[in-house]
Amino acid sequence: TPLVKPPTQKVAYSDISTLVAGNTQFALDIYKQISSPKNATENVSFSPYSISSALGMTSAGAKGNTITQMNKVMNFTLPSNTLHPAFGELNYQLTNTQGYQLSIANRLWANNNLSLLPSFAQITDDFYGAKIESLNFSYPKQAATTINQWVSDKTQNQIKDLLNECLLGKTTKLVLTNAIYFKGNWQDKFDANNTQSKPFYLASGKQEKVPLMYQSSHFKYGEDTNLQVLEMPYQGNKLSMVILLPNKPDGLPNLESNLTTDNLRKWLLLRSEKVDLWLPKLKVEQKLDLGDTLTNMGMADAFDNHGKANFSGINNQDNLYISKVIHKAFVEVDESGTKAAAATAVIMNGCKGGDCPKAAAPAPPRPKVFRADRPFLFLIKDKQSGSILFMGRFVNPLATNEKQEGGLCRDNTN
Repeated sequence: TPLVKPPTQKVAYSDISTLVAGNTQFALDIYKQISSPKNATENVSFSPYSISSALGMTSAGAKGNTITQMNKVMNFTLPSNTLHPAFGELNYQLTNTQGYQLSIANRLWANNNLSLLPSFAQITDDFYGAKIESLNFSYPKQAATTINQWVSDKTQNQIKDLLNECLLGKTTKLVLTNAIYFKGNWQDKFDANNTQSKPFYLASGKQEKVPLMYQSSHFKYGEDTNLQVLEMPYQGNKLSMVILLPNKPDGLPNLESNLTTDNLRKWLLLRSEKVDLWLPKLKVEQKLDLGDTLTNMGMADAFDNHGKANFSGINNQDNLYISKVIHKAFVEVDESGTKAAAATAVIMNGCKGGDCPKAAAPAPPRPKVFRADRPFLFLIKDKQSGSILFMGRFVNPLATNEKQEGGLCRDNTN
């Protein structure tokens, strides 16, 4: 069952706003890491909300310098006793709605000899709906199959094979998972008869053919000298997709370098306009190993297996540390609407005796032309809270994103 638990305690509106603001800052921070210049020709797709949720759960058991670093990188500014209730309330608000499908689920997978502290288990159950399931990680293939099946079920079979069995083993003590699934129809659907194969102009100057959808309707719209912004609501008018479209095919790096919370707030000051809209059908999938990314962002202690990691609030006997943070996301856009899914797994190992391995401006009142036939950035967000659920960019219709960040181990063919 998706997480739709009513909150167990009252949460102030200001706490929700603070949590969302921090999550948004983290979303932009990690986007800049994932979309670095070395990956300029790759499409990007991820769910910052899924990553924040999984690491939010994990932080409930962190202490000392480990929690200080986690809070700084994740932009968690609320104290623990209000952070986790705020997550619980936000999850409830996001999923307790009609007009579209949005499910958020969390689960703890504990090694069968791991004893979780009751305080940690209560926080993760009360505010994240994360039940505890016992697994024997000495049998990594069976454990990975169980976790992957749960992720697949919670994402309507959109996220498969999140964890490779070679990421698990005898030192694995705990895996924390988050899964998010969204399916929404456009408030104004595209007519498939209007979709035509048209050129998509790459930053390199080359062209690729792409199915370009078309409609003329009223949308929230804004522009400045370098950028057009358009917001497309889904049925129910609670969630929307925002497209940030540079004026030139090679303009996305400049947009990304200016991607701050202040600029995003300004870019999202939109007004209703009649717009002639062309938007490509797209499908973007990506799998990421975020360990090095999060370490480089300042969360090094959590991954340290020589005593610096302090997760004594989860279990104070097994010297827990994070060995991997694996994330996989999928976004598909067509004439009817959008399907999007993502999952995040935080794998925690433990050891004793040091035997661990290393580890927009006003526009004139006339129809606008918004032709997304060049690289652009997209967000799927909750209009009420401002939460960014999914984020990414579309730079090349032919990009496959088969290369994985962080050197994930190859699938075991045995």
